[in-house]
Amino acid sequence: MSKRKKLLVGLPALLAVATAGYIINSHNGNIPAATAASEKSEPRLTWAAAAPGRVEPKSGEIDLRSDLIGKVTVFAVKEGDRVIAGQLLFKQDDETALASLRKAEAEIEALEKRRNDAKLTRRSKKRRDAENDLSQADRDLLEARENLDRISLAKHNGTASEEDVQRAVTEVNKAQQVVESRWIALRSVRKEQENPTSLPEEASLASARAQFTLAIAALEKTRIRAPQAGEILKIDAKIGEIIAPNSPRPAIIIGDVSSLRVRAEVDERDVAKIRPKQEVIVRADGFPDNDFTGTVQSIAATLGPAQLNKRGASRPNDATVLEVKIDVTGKTPLLPGMEVDVLFSPKKTDPSKEKTALKEK
Repeated sequence: MSKRKKLLVGLPALLAVATAGYIINSHNGNIPAATAASEKSEPRLTWAAAAPGRVEPKSGEIDLRSDLIGKVTVFAVKEGDRVIAGQLLFKQDDETALASLRKAEAEIEALEKRRNDAKLTRRSKKRRDAENDLSQADRDLLEARENLDRISLAKHNGTASEEDVQRAVTEVNKAQQVVESRWIALRSVRKEQENPTSLPEEASLASARAQFTLAIAALEKTRIRAPQAGEILKIDAKIGEIIAPNSPRPAIIIGDVSSLRVRAEVDERDVAKIRPKQEVIVRADGFPDNDFTGTVQSIAATLGPAQLNKRGASRPNDATVLEVKIDVTGKTPLLPGMEVDVLFSPKKTDPSKEKTALKEK
């Protein structure tokens, strides 16, 4: 028999021996390394749903625009400044408003002299005193606001403190309360005297004082103030720029960044998986090695169009989504405006702890 024929005859026997050895080793637990690695896979953390989100102040971002068309003349803040409610942010051109105010003041001064020289009846004295008190309260409020504006600008220039601004704001609030209480008192007096006798001088003076109040209101519209305490997140207006109520972008964006939240947009098919107080993980591209935790604070009552920029073939611009607000836990380096990924935990346990436990395994 030739060598080639002997090799072909012996090959089936060799294959049989190798197969038997593999079976024996398998029963003994000696599985080849490649097979063992494929069967020993790490457990994976699964999520109930995932959604894009955007970081914002917990109080929300407030876009500030002017109520009138006018040129920006001076700023009393810069980006990153902390402000308190009522603090001056910037002024618009107030030349016309100041002229109207000076005109009303001059008319009041002349008419008050004429009225004081006129005959005073006992019936009208109570009403006259109430009108005088209200007029004085209006002037005190104007003075308190002017003082607040001076101190706000001084703080911007580094010559006044936040405590100075707070005291000035408190004085403005007190002056506003006095105006309201004296207006109520005047209305009460007028109600008592259904048909009070009124001299022509008194009627003219009342009209001038009303014009003075309107001039104060017009002047105040040229002052843009902080509606609440917070931080100046962005300033889009510039000195000399004309701004208006319908400007395409806000002049200033303000928000309280002491605590943050995420506004997430959950796809329509995942809405049944979201619940109040559900724990989540927040991930941001700017902090790839960090996971931030949070809880679902509120869920919208209706679906709406998607607003966030994270779009794709599976998430078109006209997608219908559920808006979910999430409170971020603790102090984080996240910044308002950051786009993040929100992962909703399927369990009631803390998802960060669950992830840590998997790593320890």
